[in-house]
Amino acid sequence: MSTENLRSEIDTELQRPSPWAFAPLLEAQYRARNNMARRGRLMAAMAIAGVVVVAGLGTDWLAGAPVFKAAIMPRIGAAMAFLLAALALQRVRQVWLETLLLAVPTLAALGVILLANDLAIAHDPACVQYFDRVMLGAAIGIMALLLLPTWRFSAVLLTSGSALLALPLLAVLLPHAPPPALHLTPVALADSLLLLTMLVAMRMESARRTLFLHGLRGELSGVALDQANAEVLRLSTTDTLTGFSNRRHFDAEIVRLWRDRGRADVGIALIEIDGFSDYIERAGSTEADNTLREISRVVGTGLRQDWDRPARWQDAAFAALLPSVGREELYLVGERLRQAVAQLAIPYPGQPGRFVSISVGLSWCAGASGHMTAAQALQDADAALFAAKSLGCNKVVLAGDTSVRTGAPEVEAAPYQRGSW
Repeated sequence: MSTENLRSEIDTELQRPSPWAFAPLLEAQYRARNNMARRGRLMAAMAIAGVVVVAGLGTDWLAGAPVFKAAIMPRIGAAMAFLLAALALQRVRQVWLETLLLAVPTLAALGVILLANDLAIAHDPACVQYFDRVMLGAAIGIMALLLLPTWRFSAVLLTSGSALLALPLLAVLLPHAPPPALHLTPVALADSLLLLTMLVAMRMESARRTLFLHGLRGELSGVALDQANAEVLRLSTTDTLTGFSNRRHFDAEIVRLWRDRGRADVGIALIEIDGFSDYIERAGSTEADNTLREISRVVGTGLRQDWDRPARWQDAAFAALLPSVGREELYLVGERLRQAVAQLAIPYPGQPGRFVSISVGLSWCAGASGHMTAAQALQDADAALFAAKSLGCNKVVLAGDTSVRTGAPEVEAAPYQRGSW
């Protein structure tokens, strides 16, 4: 989905804040972002709830040994259900399974707590008020269990709704429970707490989802801004005709390379199209631009990929930085570029048999020659380029090379068809 479509979906969801699911794509992102941290909190909450249920054995002991003996196994069973649910939550992905892992242990623990206190009443009828307090305490415990972690709203709704129905039923159906009229107020208070739990959970989930939408929209805006900044930077450092770096960026690159090169060898190549001003007059500016594009592409292909850094130096001239290059390798690169342009066989208008060519001036700075500056290296390359043109053009000259270079064997030029190479 495109960024615009995603932003449109976000705006639509923001207009109708809801605790329920988003559109599929947004819902998948919401769950992916929240699941890891959320799952850890859920596991911790379930484990703590299991410990609290077991800790209730202390109150059972105070109610008497018979109550303790009768309640110990149900309490341990309910606590184990909580602990197993906590372990299972680590692998749960389905909403219905998470709901089941929350509702079943919670309702089981609620039944065990009320059963233990029902046994306490059977052992000592004076425990009626204690029974009511335990019922309220159970409702508060369920409220904390459902609101403190970040359960899915559907799980909270089902669990709190089930507990809301179970509390009055258990209070009435337990064998030794006091008459309903005696604990009608505690039951009403407990159910009110569970209803409040539903409402608070709904508000919290709506707030979380709204916050997620605003955050995602901010991220999209940030990405759009980063892309715009990157495009501005690209346009400010790139020559639009050739796709190479422009002169300003090349100047910055050579300063940075010279500063960071250490003892590495560095080569500089200056490449100029021979007689290009005359070519423009004969062929026209449109054809001249097409020729510049094709020659720049050949130059870019002939350099060492991912290593060398070409740039448009002047109107009909290119420059290239060649880090970590040997002296002979530098010359071979220059010769390869010269022959690659010759192979294009771009005809020179008005002069049959003449083809567009380039002259290449090279300078090489050994790693041990730390005293040579970038400006000096560029001057050497420029002097070598001038020498190549003085020798009749279509030549490669390496600064400081006193030997006579005949170059590689000429390659016969193929018939020229623009764009076919």
